[in-house]
Amino acid sequence: NNSDASVNSTTASDFRRELASAEATWSVLSFGQAYLRSKQQANDILVKEEERRRVANDIVVRAVETYLYAEMAQRLLPDVERFLANLSAHEQRAEGIANDQLVDPVDVLIFRTRLVNLNKALRRFRDELQQRRIVLATLIGSQNASVRIVPSRGVIPRLKLSGHALEDLENAALLQRPELRVSAYRKRNATIDVKSVYLTLIPDISVLVGANFDSNSILLNNAHSLYTLSATYSLLNLLQFPSRLKVSKAKLEVEEVRELILAVSVIEQVRLAYAETRRLHR
Repeated sequence: NNSDASVNSTTASDFRRELASAEATWSVLSFGQAYLRSKQQANDILVKEEERRRVANDIVVRAVETYLYAEMAQRLLPDVERFLANLSAHEQRAEGIANDQLVDPVDVLIFRTRLVNLNKALRRFRDELQQRRIVLATLIGSQNASVRIVPSRGVIPRLKLSGHALEDLENAALLQRPELRVSAYRKRNATIDVKSVYLTLIPDISVLVGANFDSNSILLNNAHSLYTLSATYSLLNLLQFPSRLKVSKAKLEVEEVRELILAVSVIEQVRLAYAETRRLHR
C-alpha cells in the first residue's frame, strides 16, 4: 500500500551512498573577544615600533657624542704627546739637579713626585682619547680598530631657543618621546583588559547554519538545511568576575602611575636642558 511505500522510501538505503555537510557557526562572545585581542595586538606592534625608534634615537645621540669626543681626541693627542715628551725632559733635568745637589733634596723630591703624578694623569688622559676613536669605529661598524676623522668645518650649529617657549618644548616632548608613547599603548591594552572582563558577563549567543546532502536515491529529500540559534551563560565566568576585574583595574592603575612618572621625568629633563642651553648661549 502507499503507507508502506512511504515508510520504505524514507528508511531504505542504497548499497553505496555519499554524505556531505557544511556548517558555519558564529559566536557573539568569541567575536567580541577576538576584536579586543586584535586591538591589543595592534598596540603591541606600535609598542615595538616605538622601541625601535627609541633605540635609533639612542644610537644617533651616542654616535654624535662619540664623534665629538673622537674629533677632540684627534686634535688634542699631538699636544698631549708633546707634553709627555717635555715631562720626560723635566724629569731628567730634575734627576741631574738632584745628583749635582744644587737644590735641597726635599724640594727636588717634591718636584719629581709632582712630575710623576702629572705624567700618570696625562697618560691616562691620552689612553682615554685613544679609546674614543676605537669606540667610534665600533659604533659605526668599521673594520679598522680606529678611524681617521676629517675635522669639521666651523662650529657645530647651536640650537636656537628664540621662538621656542618652554611650554611648547615640554608639549613636544610629551607627544614625541618614545617611552611615553610606549606607556600610552600599554595603558590602552590595560584598558582593553578591563573591557574584556566585563565582556565575560554577556551571555554567549551562537548562530549555526548548515547544509547537508545525502546521495541515497530512495530518500524523498536528498538535501536539507539547518539553522540554530542558542544562548549559553558560564557561571564560572560570573564567579571569577570580581577577582579578574580587580586584577585588571590594578594593572590599569599601575600603567597610569607609570605614565605619570615618565611624564614628570621628561618634563624635568626638558627644563634642565633648556636651562643649560640658555646658560651656554650667554
